[in-house]
Amino acid sequence: MISPQILLLQGTALATGTKTYNRAIGLDPNREAIENMPEFLSKYNFVSGIITTDHVTGATPASFFAHQKDRSDTELIANDLLKSKLSLFVGGGSNDFDFDWKKTDFILVNNINEIGSSKVDKLGHFLSVEGVPGVLEGRDNALAEATKNGIEFLNSKNKPFFLMVEAAQIDSNGHRNNVGGIVSEGVDFDRAITQAIKFADASGNTLVIITADHETSGFSIPQGNLKEKIIEGTFTTFDRYRHYGSHFCLWSKLTILSRCI
Repeated sequence: MISPQILLLQGTALATGTKTYNRAIGLDPNREAIENMPEFLSKYNFVSGIITTDHVTGATPASFFAHQKDRSDTELIANDLLKSKLSLFVGGGSNDFDFDWKKTDFILVNNINEIGSSKVDKLGHFLSVEGVPGVLEGRDNALAEATKNGIEFLNSKNKPFFLMVEAAQIDSNGHRNNVGGIVSEGVDFDRAITQAIKFADASGNTLVIITADHETSGFSIPQGNLKEKIIEGTFTTFDRYRHYGSHFCLWSKLTILSRCI
């Protein structure tokens, strides 16, 4: 089992390939900035994007553009977005960004379906002002639509691209011990994965990686009935606020696409 405290640094580990201290965003154990994937790939003419059902400033998406001492440094993380190598962001929490977007390099669009056809260099879309609603709260098919349109936007640049897609609320429903929320968010993530795989099959030169950074609350499937299409879900830990490495194979929450030209 992996220590639950250690798992708060996994976003940086995934984005940079470097193990670091707890709660770090893009910094090494000496608190020095580490090159993340969009920064590294920009040297090879890649364009990059992030899509999440968390706040854009959340720990996992932030690890792909920010360099701050603590994941709770929301204002500093938000400011790092403007200095980042990202060409696309989609996520929640527009209230985290206290500046005039018209004075930045990013153009904001109000509708997900505007993303794919946009010809601007840098584009952003907020799914919400605060936290992003869950599937059971009416978010509908936003993650898959954002994935499809995000791929189209990056691919239209006629450059190799990198895209990180996070289904963040599988985790948050684990914290709440909400089986229905975990399942619905998992199905929603599967739809987003479908968009990534469809593009990869058509392009012939796209790598798709589906993974997770941790498990939450020990969710497991103790029994079920295939004929009746029923499964039972339960939680094997009593601390809903902890992240664990056990049961890791049950749920993934990240899709990473990289296409070479």
